[in-house]
Amino acid sequence: MEAGLIPAANIKLEEEKLFQAMFDAFIKAGGICPRQKFRKICRYSSDVYYRRFGSWAKALSAFHNWLRQTGKDFPYMAELENRTKSPIITSGKEEGPVTVENAEGPVYSSIPGSTRYGSFLNFRGLQHAPLNEQGVIFLFGMICFELGYVVEVVKQGYPDCEAKRKISGRKDQWERVRIEFEFQSRNFSEHGHNQTDCDLIVCWEHNWPECPIEVLELKTAIKKLAE
Repeated sequence: MEAGLIPAANIKLEEEKLFQAMFDAFIKAGGICPRQKFRKICRYSSDVYYRRFGSWAKALSAFHNWLRQTGKDFPYMAELENRTKSPIITSGKEEGPVTVENAEGPVYSSIPGSTRYGSFLNFRGLQHAPLNEQGVIFLFGMICFELGYVVEVVKQGYPDCEAKRKISGRKDQWERVRIEFEFQSRNFSEHGHNQTDCDLIVCWEHNWPECPIEVLELKTAIKKLAE
């Protein structure tokens, strides 16, 4: 399993465990590392923290509060406090949002309640890349027929979808395919799904090299369709 990720059941992880995993990851990284590096070395994906706290910045802020409450000796406290601040330019009064610097380059402080978008995609009727499982479902629906799939049903519960696809080398013969949609393929493991009940993971990003199930990465698929 990639980066020692622990499969999680469909229950909320205790915050104590989340913060301890974050603590261990930053110690291993030698400082407050970017999300890209964090997701490779932490026991839990950074997406778990994003879903729990609403943003990576809020997750760091909650982690900072946890450290102060528990009194744990954290050698990168000064760096963490600098990352959790929201500096603004002032000229007699506060102005914002403004650009701040962090380990991942210039970013802007988030406007409360604003809608977030993925990177620019401009693929047919979809302008931005998916940021969640719902976006993956929408994109798959746009292109499933071109990829050789005919959807029978999209439903609540696991797995998300039942479809059919033509069997290679057979004359007009089809097979049933049980599909689970995930934003990233390794989310399948984090959600604690039983792999015997699923034939295919459809995701935006395939980041689970040891995945025992067939994976369809839409980020790659749409590039081929756009050629």
